Amino acid sequence: MAEECNYLICDCSALKGKKSHIGVDNIVELVKKYSNCTFYTTHMQNGVREKILSLNKKNLIPLFDYDEFLI
Repeated sequence: MAEECNYLICDCSALKGKKSHIGVDNIVELVKKYSNCTFYTTHMQNGVREKILSLNKKNLIPLFDYDEFLI
């Protein structure tokens, strides 16, 4: 999906990805590979938001569950 879109809302629930959820380790690879896409992460466990913010990537934006925004 990231290859074909400009914006992608996805889960990033843990620091390390699991079979059923994307982790920070996975999202970092996606952000590098698809610099054309801005990733908005949601469904995060404690500490994940802080880790994402510390990466300081322009195309990686952590949301809060139930956030509303316009693109």
